[in-house]
Amino acid sequence: MSHVGLSLLALALSFFSSLSRDIQNAFLNNDPNGLRTLLEPGSYLQVSLPPPLGFSDLVSDEQAHLLFVRTFAEAKTTGFYPEGGIFRTLSRGRLIFRARWEFLTADGTPGAFRIFCQVKARPPSRAGKGFWKITGIRADPIRTGAP
Repeated sequence: MSHVGLSLLALALSFFSSLSRDIQNAFLNNDPNGLRTLLEPGSYLQVSLPPPLGFSDLVSDEQAHLLFVRTFAEAKTTGFYPEGGIFRTLSRGRLIFRARWEFLTADGTPGAFRIFCQVKARPPSRAGKGFWKITGIRADPIRTGAP
C-alpha cells in the first residue's frame, strides 16, 4: 500500500512541477499563447492586475488571452520566481500557485507583483493540454526601491 501512496505522491509532484514550469515559461517568454494553453476553453476567470497595468474583471478565456497580449506588450518580464510554499490547497481540488513577477513597463519603469494563480484539476477528457487549468489570476504590488 505504501508503494501506491508513493506513486501517487510522485505523480502529483510531477503535475505541480509541470504547472509551475508552464506558468513560469509563459511569463518569462512574455508568451500569452503559452498562458492560454493553461486556461480552460469556454471558461470565465477573474483577472485582477493593479496599476500600472490596472485591470480587474471577469473575462472569458479568449478575453484573458487578449488581455495578456496587451499586458506582455506593456510589461516585459525581467524575472519570474515561484515562491516557497507555492501551492496552497483550497477546497474542491483547487490550489493557489504563488510567484514573484518582475517587469519593466513600456517607459522603463520597474515593477513587481506577487502573482496568485488559482488552479483546478481537470479530468483528462476536458483538460486538453495539461492536467491543471487556471481559474483565476490576481496580482498584488510589491514595493520596490526607496519608500
